Amino acid sequence: LGDVYKRQFPQWCAWFVGPLAAAQATLLACTLVAYTGMYLYVRDVLRVTPWVAAAAALVLALEAFVPARLVVGHLGFHSQALGPLLAWCLLRPGRSLACILGATMLATYIVLSGNVYGAPAIALWIAGAAAVAVWRGADWRVFAVRAVTALALSLLLCAEKLYLAFAFV
Repeated sequence: LGDVYKRQFPQWCAWFVGPLAAAQATLLACTLVAYTGMYLYVRDVLRVTPWVAAAAALVLALEAFVPARLVVGHLGFHSQALGPLLAWCLLRPGRSLACILGATMLATYIVLSGNVYGAPAIALWIAGAAAVAVWRGADWRVFAVRAVTALALSLLLCAEKLYLAFAFV
């Protein structure tokens, strides 16, 4: 039970509904999280109309990377869907502490879910989202403070896993 906190969503699901249904539930949850995160990011950060935000979210939700990875058994990639939600936490106006804590938890889950190969892609996506948001008028200093703080807290929460991973390098 020592590493129960390290379990990822598909493992928790499999305890209740079986492995195939857990993979299907993971795909559904990832699609909903990606849609919600992109909608919130485009609506709150880029300040567009709800119809444009819904269209952008639908395009991201129907994108085939996460389903393709899940179908071939790469369950660690399910946390790719958290990228837009993480960008929203780092870039949205207001409530700095809640945004930092949310971003910390999302970044920690990405690492603990085993998404080491997808984490750089998420970081690049967030950098691009931040560039677009700053271009549209967001304050880059707020993003920088939130990102550095969330990264530091996330690294502290993931220290055990990261230490063991670097021990094998």
